[in-house]
Amino acid sequence: MRLLQGMGRRMAATLGALALVAVLAPAAAVAADGAFVVHENFSETQTRPIDNPCNGETVLVTGTFRFEITYFETPSGIQGSARTGVFQGTGVSPSGATYVVTNAGHDTAVFQADTSEISISLNPTWHFVRTGPDGTKEDFFMRVVLIAHTDETGTTTLDVEQASAECL
Repeated sequence: MRLLQGMGRRMAATLGALALVAVLAPAAAVAADGAFVVHENFSETQTRPIDNPCNGETVLVTGTFRFEITYFETPSGIQGSARTGVFQGTGVSPSGATYVVTNAGHDTAVFQADTSEISISLNPTWHFVRTGPDGTKEDFFMRVVLIAHTDETGTTTLDVEQASAECL
């Protein structure tokens, strides 16, 4: 599945980007013990190719990601972020089939006080409804689990990537 190809490379890029986000998180009121929490809402329009695992058809889906992001820092300096998001999009395949796509997912990233160790996990579920040119409807689900940990040397010590599809 094209959506899942190269996930390890993207995981490394995501770890770096999330480290930057944690460092650049907006200022917040700091509690007396040094902890803080900030909440933000974010949305972004994206277009991405999706391979239908049930029939091999590729469709270019355009839609909007909407996220609620929480940034936090503990009194000991450990930083992190947690993001809950949804994606809604549509696309038309070369065969004329129309796709409606929804996604719900959650991810977290935690950084040591000196940002030497990073842990990240992602767990989205995608639901696709396909309406063929003849009006026939079918749907399928794709689930992804990604877990990674990078140690103080920048070495990835844990990289779990699982993907599954269920054709209904």
